[in-house]
Amino acid sequence: MCGLCYIISKTSDFGELTTVLICVNLWLIDCMKIVIISDTHDNLNAITAFGEKLKEIKPDFLLHAGDFCAPFAVRAIKQFGIPMKAVFGNNDGDKIMLTQSAEGFAEIKEAPFIFELGTRKFAMEHYQDNVNSLATSNQFEVVIFGHTHKLDIRTQPCLIINPGELCGWLTRRKTAVLLDTDTLAIKIIELT
Repeated sequence: MCGLCYIISKTSDFGELTTVLICVNLWLIDCMKIVIISDTHDNLNAITAFGEKLKEIKPDFLLHAGDFCAPFAVRAIKQFGIPMKAVFGNNDGDKIMLTQSAEGFAEIKEAPFIFELGTRKFAMEHYQDNVNSLATSNQFEVVIFGHTHKLDIRTQPCLIINPGELCGWLTRRKTAVLLDTDTLAIKIIELT
């Protein structure tokens, strides 16, 4: 549940009944729609198609598990106008230009990137090597990784997500994952 409404009624000294409906949007507190992507590998056609899909989804935040490749891929994602957190991948060579391209909308860091969104604690990697250590540390509710280009969702010992590849170069599947931070429900997004 991401919103609450209260009805408050009061009778004045003159016998007039006043009713007020107050609604609070809890999305701002702990409910967020987050879209998770990885391995865009400079595929501007896929990034553009993904941007169109984001208009339907209207996420609050993007997470990218690495391998933008070139700064122009970051600039293409910046056009979506959605704040983003990301880690560098093994194919992200020019980290200075990638970081400069992200100014004003995204944080790109070395892994592991530890952060909170809503009330959830996240750890994000590019490689799968540290995923089990992070997941079994009992410090995170969600652990994200990329690199393998293969969609991988696990629920134990915490929620572990590899969104697959957005580029579609290796698997021919262009995938992302939508995460609701309130319920930790996920939905796989696949571009055609």
